[in-house]
Amino acid sequence: MVRTGPDAWTPVVSGPIAVAALERVALLAGRPRATPRRVRHDLGGGGAGLAVVCRQLHRWRPGQGWHAMAESWLAAAEAGADRSRVGARGLFGGLGGPLFAAWLLGHERPTAAAAAGRSGVDPRGGRELDLISGLTGTCTNLLGRAAEPAAEAELRAGLAVLCRSAEPGVWAAPGLAHGMAGPLALLSLAYAADVRVGGQRAAIERMVGLLGAHRQDDAWGPDWRAGTADARPAHGSWCAGAPGIARALWLAGDALEDDATRALAVDALAAVLARPARRRLVDRAPGLCHGLAGLLQITVRFAHDTGDPMWHAAAAGLTEELLVRHPTPADAGPGLLEGAAGVILALLAATTATSPDWDRALLLG
Repeated sequence: MVRTGPDAWTPVVSGPIAVAALERVALLAGRPRATPRRVRHDLGGGGAGLAVVCRQLHRWRPGQGWHAMAESWLAAAEAGADRSRVGARGLFGGLGGPLFAAWLLGHERPTAAAAAGRSGVDPRGGRELDLISGLTGTCTNLLGRAAEPAAEAELRAGLAVLCRSAEPGVWAAPGLAHGMAGPLALLSLAYAADVRVGGQRAAIERMVGLLGAHRQDDAWGPDWRAGTADARPAHGSWCAGAPGIARALWLAGDALEDDATRALAVDALAAVLARPARRRLVDRAPGLCHGLAGLLQITVRFAHDTGDPMWHAAAAGLTEELLVRHPTPADAGPGLLEGAAGVILALLAATTATSPDWDRALLLG
């Protein structure tokens, strides 16, 4: 297996498809411009997510005004949070979003409103523990600031809670956004970064086993249902379906140096890509959460981590499909999870040498 270092990011898609993709990025992004003084604060669909995409555009094309626009979107998101008196700490809908954007922009300390979103851990189950609005998302932010002693102490406390959630019946869904795969990915990333607590390795192993127990394979290979007690197929998406689960399994296999878990991850994503569009149910949406951009980003990560030409070819096919099926993804809004910002981010990750560190918010790397 060919492995590449975390800083050696290279384009996965090249040639005419890459040229067309970057033309689409330029069209969707437009030019740097003035931003409102106050906007919705959230990462999923508000100003924090727009700060993230502008920051990535700056990294791709520095010196054109995108950095200033990123800072302006973050300031507008902070003003929006202050105005609406947001108290929720969630990564995507709460104050965790501005905190994540501030970390990406290199702020040594979070701004006042974002800092309010990082205090304390919550041991309750369900949505209180998940990536989107719960403890897994809070700890994702803390992992980025683990060099700070206070953040590391909070992170370790959160990891200990998540280790205790690695039990049957705690998670109603297997997926990455709201289910067991989210804490599995986080625990694995932290373990690989040598941020470890008692029982962490055992918890990762138990979660891998529980996901294996909930497999319901079809004619194409490994698959998972929408819920652990649900007969409905899940969309083949980042948030709920096999692609996000496959990525969590890959990260677990990497952290534990477990070839069998990595092989299951590869088989699961290969099965998604082999399923017809009518079966995987993501091709009609452009975005990161439920659509083709999310599937592309996960495929790009597998291509980068393995060096296998199979994933490069698959990423090129998904890029072309995204461009053809969704010529105007801005119709879905400008946001990061569902709209044009997420499409821009995925296309840049596939076609440029600019590393997609922003996808830590999705727990993909």
